[in-house]
Amino acid sequence: MKYQIETLLALCALIFTITAWADQATTMNLAVETFAVENMTCAACPITVRKAMENVEGVKKVTVDIKSNTAIAEFDNSQTDANEIAMAATNVGFPTSVVAKEGS
Repeated sequence: MKYQIETLLALCALIFTITAWADQATTMNLAVETFAVENMTCAACPITVRKAMENVEGVKKVTVDIKSNTAIAEFDNSQTDANEIAMAATNVGFPTSVVAKEGS
């Protein structure tokens, strides 16, 4: 009986945690932006750019492509904006700007 109660309590805690996480995920204002990144010349450059951008609060994921000199960032726009993310990469030596969307 004690084992069943412990299992039930653990299950309830898990359900509560999942529900809270799902509520938080739906309240985020996720945005995706593409950035033009200058001065990337070696294999370490994209890593430096990615880490700088990921260190901005609210950034969830960054992908950097050295061949096209671009970065794509997914972020919560209630915590940060594209200009802050671009500035983070610029501040570590890679001048970065937001790529204008077609029709903008």
